[in-house]
Amino acid sequence: MSDASLYIKNANIHMEEKTIENGGVMLEHGKITKIFVEGEKPASYPSRFKIIDGQGMHLLPGFLDGHIHGANGADVMDATEEALDTMASVLPAEGTTSFLATTITQSPENIAKALENVANYKNKDGQAEIVGVHLEGPLLSQAKKEPSL
Repeated sequence: MSDASLYIKNANIHMEEKTIENGGVMLEHGKITKIFVEGEKPASYPSRFKIIDGQGMHLLPGFLDGHIHGANGADVMDATEEALDTMASVLPAEGTTSFLATTITQSPENIAKALENVANYKNKDGQAEIVGVHLEGPLLSQAKKEPSL
């Protein structure tokens, strides 16, 4: 995580229950430490800080992608750490900060490899976080299986 601090000022901050117009957000060591309403400013700044003027911009929480098979040429079914790294490293640029790694219908062996890979994957700073799995097929219950034609 970064040791630098960040202050974003003059942004429209969209929160769960309300929007703060022309507010500010202080981040220290990658964590939000204070939200300022219009007109408020930090009394002091931490050492090593950066100020960003968010005038006319909107500050929103990161998005969770609940169904993503791949990104930037990599796929969950590749079942490699490199594939998950590729996905996790490009997603923040589009606002996605966490995701469910989604499998596709393949052999049980290939699905098991992909699931094991996700289970062993270590999230990395600065990348989108894998928060679970969206498991697709081939089927989850023999009782729900359609009869053969």
